[in-house]
Amino acid sequence: MRYSTIIVDDEYPARVLLNDYVTKVPSLEVAGIFKNALEASSFLQVNDVDIVFLDIQMPGLSGIDFIRSLTHPPKVILTTAYADYALEGFEISATDYLLKPIRFERFLVAVNKAIHSIRNEKKQTDPRTIIKIKADQKVHLIDPEEIIYVEGLKEYVRIHLREEKLITLDSLKNLENNLPGYFMRIHKSYIINTHRIKSLNGNQVQIDDFLIPIGKTYREITLNELLGE
Repeated sequence: MRYSTIIVDDEYPARVLLNDYVTKVPSLEVAGIFKNALEASSFLQVNDVDIVFLDIQMPGLSGIDFIRSLTHPPKVILTTAYADYALEGFEISATDYLLKPIRFERFLVAVNKAIHSIRNEKKQTDPRTIIKIKADQKVHLIDPEEIIYVEGLKEYVRIHLREEKLITLDSLKNLENNLPGYFMRIHKSYIINTHRIKSLNGNQVQIDDFLIPIGKTYREITLNELLGE
């Protein structure tokens, strides 16, 4: 699953840096970049976002007041040059608090916290759904729990089930967005059912009797999510 983010900061260098950091994380995508909270507020009125990287001190409307104005705020990662706003961050239930200049390693820690929180909430609210897969000139109704892992094959996707394999004309990204929160993309070509993990072995995950590689760009976030590192 990819998580949508917005960046809200009145400083151009900070916006550029955060955008660069977000694009380095495969599970994140930038939905918008704003130089003040009022622009971001208008965007959130018509768009759903998972994570907001938010400066605190901005002209017109502060980051803290901006979050307080939202009925259902996304996960908030505060970004600021000042260390004396921790209490306000706590009051708005910010996921993390990053002090500028922000290092990429520290940025990843904050991202992992936010994703872990989102996934836990999604697990608690996900209904027991059935997904529809078109394959073999039929529409298959599948319980996601039956899926072991999903493999991308350029224009096609191979779905490995307990009893069979299905090949469907679909994109891995589209299927990823339709699967429940306990599925995780760990490689550009693989999505796994985390309920079926048996072990982690170096750069591989064992799912039932299958060894699935962890992609280099997915390794950090995968290990943090699975192991809480």
